[in-house]
Amino acid sequence: MSNVDFDYEALREGFRHVVHADIEHQHAHAADRPVYPSQAAGQGFSHYGARIAAALEAVHAQGSARIYRRQQTAQSGIVECDNFCARDDHNAAPFSAQQVGRVR
Repeated sequence: MSNVDFDYEALREGFRHVVHADIEHQHAHAADRPVYPSQAAGQGFSHYGARIAAALEAVHAQGSARIYRRQQTAQSGIVECDNFCARDDHNAAPFSAQQVGRVR
């Protein structure tokens, strides 16, 4: 198959964009930590307030983990793109010396 080109740099740039956006997202997410004092549930309901606070903290932690996993996936994508690009260059090297249509 000739004249097939992959834009590895554009792919890497897309992954880098995700990584940098997730760094910013993680900072914003960490700065907006939920605060729910147990007394906020009302007098005599502090045990419910503590459960609500724990639930909010769990949801927040899940959001942090999701952002981290997405960032790790994008970083892995950059590594895989680099590996694939290197293998592609290696496999294409013998063909670059050939001239299309030349009879031997």
